[in-house]
Amino acid sequence: MTDNRMRILEALAAEVEESGYSATTVADIVRRARVSRRTFYESFPDRDSCYLALADHINTTMVDAVGAAFDAVADAPLDDRVERALRTFVTVAAAAPGITLSLHRELPALGAAGMRQRREMLTRFADLVTSHIDGESATPIAAMFLVSGFNEVIASAIEDGTDPAAALPALRRLVLASLDADVDDSSSSAAPLE
Repeated sequence: MTDNRMRILEALAAEVEESGYSATTVADIVRRARVSRRTFYESFPDRDSCYLALADHINTTMVDAVGAAFDAVADAPLDDRVERALRTFVTVAAAAPGITLSLHRELPALGAAGMRQRREMLTRFADLVTSHIDGESATPIAAMFLVSGFNEVIASAIEDGTDPAAALPALRRLVLASLDADVDDSSSSAAPLE
């Protein structure tokens, strides 16, 4: 990725975090990125394409972080792996609540391209779940169901101004119950995220 393209994406991310995508203009992006309009349009055909590229970049970052969390405890019991993955997702999402909320609420408003991008995001997470959780219960349908529900719970918490981490114990129990795993509440820490 070119330096200008990355600066533009970073500028868009900052604008979306502060104001949301719908309130962000190309002028806002180029001013923050300190690039010309010409440079913007050499990098992206339009504002929506830039936002779709940002969504893809953020999704890749989140999938990589959650995948690394799964991998770090690959030999641990399922409940520990689920806890680590959920906690990592919430930590990354909560670090940029404006962007997280925008990807859930504004991205689908782009029409077919936004809906495709949203589905791709959910599919990549569902694939991550099925690749890191053994057993017949981790089917693609079950993984998509879990990922979609989890994403909505986190987005709703951010929208409501509550700490998404407060939902972790309940989400952990739901994920494990959905996977027919033994649920042991004593191993779940309700400690706040750092």
